[in-house]
Amino acid sequence: MTENNEKDSQGNDASESEAYKVFLDHRQTLIESRFQISIGLDKAILTLSAGALAISMTFITDIIKTPTSIWQLITAWFLFGVAIASDLLSIYFCQMAYGKGIKNLDANYSEQTSTHNKNNWSIVTRVGAVVSIFTFILGLLFLGLFIRINLNNCLGDKNESTKTTTTQTAAQTAIKAETMQRKTDSQSSTTSVSTTNTKKTK
Repeated sequence: MTENNEKDSQGNDASESEAYKVFLDHRQTLIESRFQISIGLDKAILTLSAGALAISMTFITDIIKTPTSIWQLITAWFLFGVAIASDLLSIYFCQMAYGKGIKNLDANYSEQTSTHNKNNWSIVTRVGAVVSIFTFILGLLFLGLFIRINLNNCLGDKNESTKTTTTQTAAQTAIKAETMQRKTDSQSSTTSVSTTNTKKTK
């Protein structure tokens, strides 16, 4: 009986150890996936914010020569700048958070304790990431409003220009027609006078 109990105990320990190993592997996979997603998000925020700044500058220099509602564009630029700055600071604070976590693990290992030391850098990192996301979205909204208003104004100006051109063309056509009519009438009058003089001479 004792041997059977020992075998059962060893079997249970082995199964628990295997289950714990599977748990650790799965947890490590999730941690690595989360880290990769975080890196991708940081890169996306930096790339998109810089791209939005470049597009807005191209828009006001090449498409809209005299933009209106310029305060919306300035607000968008400011928000994109805040997004870039907060994202860069978030990356820096993330490094500080990892450093603090390593120090806590080293201290717990050397003291053979499992106390949980609060890592304030991780909190600052999360705040910076949230700020960068929200400021980027707000920047897109203000930039979209600016582009919409100026495109509508541009299209309106083109329509007015087209109407003016059409009116001027119609007026010029009317003037030409009237001039031609006067010339025709003048020629007809001259011909009539000449015919009358010829008859009188006869």
